[in-house]
Amino acid sequence: MEFHLRTHSVEIDTYTREYAEEKIGRAVRKVVGKEGSRVDVEISDPAQGTGTPICRVTVKVSVPRTKPAVVHVEQAEPRAAIDLASDKILNALKRGVQKKRDKARKKNPAASRPRLAKVATQAAPVSDDADEAETLTM
Repeated sequence: MEFHLRTHSVEIDTYTREYAEEKIGRAVRKVVGKEGSRVDVEISDPAQGTGTPICRVTVKVSVPRTKPAVVHVEQAEPRAAIDLASDKILNALKRGVQKKRDKARKKNPAASRPRLAKVATQAAPVSDDADEAETLTM
């Protein structure tokens, strides 16, 4: 999995950079887990120069042969925005996997029906517990 983090008009220390890579990367690996996937994270300040501290985090996950999942989050603190973005991207990826599964079920409804396991019925061996009990008491 490729992970790319870009910043625009925001200074991010290495600890926050590593935090974003770990938090968002873990959320993506839970669902996707493919080597060909790519995660692009962009952290920016849309209110640059106005005095209000807002941090915008945009996460885009590209998986081969699927539509990319994109999430936009705005929070006052960069870490809060990263946490919220990781939760949202996890939910978006889960929704995408579920949609793909449901679409496959619509194409082949027989495959989605649960199959009943055949139970082998064998005659249980007859126990002679009563005979054994009589011989022991005598």
